[in-house]
Amino acid sequence: MNGGSSEYTAAYINNGNAVLATNGLELVNAPSEYKDLYTASGETQAGNYAAASTKKGDAIYETSTTSPGFTGWFLDASYMPYTTTPFFIRGGYQTQGTDTGLFNFAMAAGILYTNVAIRPVLIVNSAL
Repeated sequence: MNGGSSEYTAAYINNGNAVLATNGLELVNAPSEYKDLYTASGETQAGNYAAASTKKGDAIYETSTTSPGFTGWFLDASYMPYTTTPFFIRGGYQTQGTDTGLFNFAMAAGILYTNVAIRPVLIVNSAL
């Protein structure tokens, strides 16, 4: 479950950065039920982390104490998206060593990286 490849998630900080209109336009334009949208608070990781602290159920606030740093459970990396890297990735990849794990989250620019993948998930729910 960890150490193979980081994975993009359908989540981003809505900070108005230009990469949202280029790298992540399909996600930005997706219906709200298919993505997690976070409100930006300044242009710092700490500010965005504090703004997300009221958003429960995404395993960010519940499994870490602050951002940036190695503050996730089992010392996993906790790097909140901000500025030109508004997209969430999870898990960590093999060259990150011991800070990768199930509770690792970090930021990305929404571009192709050789160590970041995606994992399609199908949710069966009558409300969708």
